Amino acid sequence: MSETSALPSARPARIEAIFASLAIYLIWGSTFLAIRVAVESIPPLFTAATRHLVAGSILLAWALWKGERPTRQGWRAGLVLGFLFFFVSHGLLHWAELKVPSGVAALVIAIEPAIVALLLPLLKLRPAPRGVTWAGLALGRPVSPSCSGRTCLPAKACPWG
Repeated sequence: MSETSALPSARPARIEAIFASLAIYLIWGSTFLAIRVAVESIPPLFTAATRHLVAGSILLAWALWKGERPTRQGWRAGLVLGFLFFFVSHGLLHWAELKVPSGVAALVIAIEPAIVALLLPLLKLRPAPRGVTWAGLALGRPVSPSCSGRTCLPAKACPWG
């Protein structure tokens, strides 16, 4: 394949990557502000329940449309994980946004990958993370706060976390 024939296919991939990054930035970033606005007038757990019900219904409809059928084991795992995700993760997030700014909430949620990487081996669910995982976590540490306009390099102490 010549070099010139590879260029047209690379350009759409680059545009798709740019749009995907913008979508993540806008959708993920606006979620915390939307939660903050919602919990000012709606109880936090009701807000979280509504979000989960809508998102779960969309995902189930999409899976059914694709021909996927949940098994009994899948339903059980979904109920357990959904309960934990709802109360432990998003329920607490919605409740916390009554007291903390949405930017701080976003920064705390940004450390979830590190928490999962550390808990999985402690709970004996997966082996300890390898070098690539640690490198990704180390890279994410200073990048997460910088996305909110704050810089937090390892050499500096962060007053917010």
